[in-house]
Amino acid sequence: MPDPADQPIDLEPPAPKETPVVDWPIMLATYLGAMLIFYPLIQWLFHTTESSEQLLHALIVLGAAGMFLLLEKRRRLSLVLAHDKQSVTLLAISFSIVAVCLLPLQWETSAGSFAKATLLLVGFGFTLAGLVRYTLGPIAAKASRGFIIAFTFFMFLALSLPILDWPLRALAGRGSMNLLAKLGVGAELQLVNIPSPELVLNVAGRPFIVAAECNGFGLLSASILLAILLAIYRKLNALDFSLVIILTVVTAFIANTLRILVIVLLAPKVENYLLMHEIVGLIFFYSALGFLWWYIHGFGQGSKKQTA
Repeated sequence: MPDPADQPIDLEPPAPKETPVVDWPIMLATYLGAMLIFYPLIQWLFHTTESSEQLLHALIVLGAAGMFLLLEKRRRLSLVLAHDKQSVTLLAISFSIVAVCLLPLQWETSAGSFAKATLLLVGFGFTLAGLVRYTLGPIAAKASRGFIIAFTFFMFLALSLPILDWPLRALAGRGSMNLLAKLGVGAELQLVNIPSPELVLNVAGRPFIVAAECNGFGLLSASILLAILLAIYRKLNALDFSLVIILTVVTAFIANTLRILVIVLLAPKVENYLLMHEIVGLIFFYSALGFLWWYIHGFGQGSKKQTA
């Protein structure tokens, strides 16, 4: 048997990776076409997110979680810049949805306007999926599927914020009032004009305004986006996905109710109310998200380890 040292050594350097040949007309048509079609939506989304601290926090949580999952899998991204059948299909579906929104239907009503906006958001989601597949290829497109679906739902939440504001305020205020009553603390929920309509929780003669920032929308939206991202990442089935979403909504509601309760109980005992308000809010916000991450990210792994 020959000595390995006597074997010839291949001194040829490894072949360099092929750089993608860019079809400039196709690339410009792809990006500029998507930008021109959805520019009003992108502009609306930017201003809506910028003006809402709750939406901004939810988007930051989604972006950070998506980046962590990407690094966890150690994905290597490389430019492809080539269309395949699926990327073309995704863009065709998107532009078809936009075409439907241009039809002379009854979009003028409030329900019709909301339906049209929802269709445009779904169309933009298909466009993002098509652009990712065109730019980075099918592997990256599959890895980013959960993020794109969660981001599409984020846009829907931004659209729904004006509708959900007051119902969520009422739920938060009533839940806190009932919990205070069980603790033996007298509380009353009132709608007053000061000068605009405000929901006020009176606790032992001390008023607390249940403002838009107290409705729990920020925690609810961030929790749902995180749950969608992790559920798709973990490839949960439809039943488990539904149970996770239910758990997420319940967790967010309980955390926000407890946040209000703690703030109300601590308010008479602290000098700097605003600082206490922020600290308590951050503790409950990230505690709820941490619990959901721990539970959903590890969903089913315990049973797999036992059967292994």
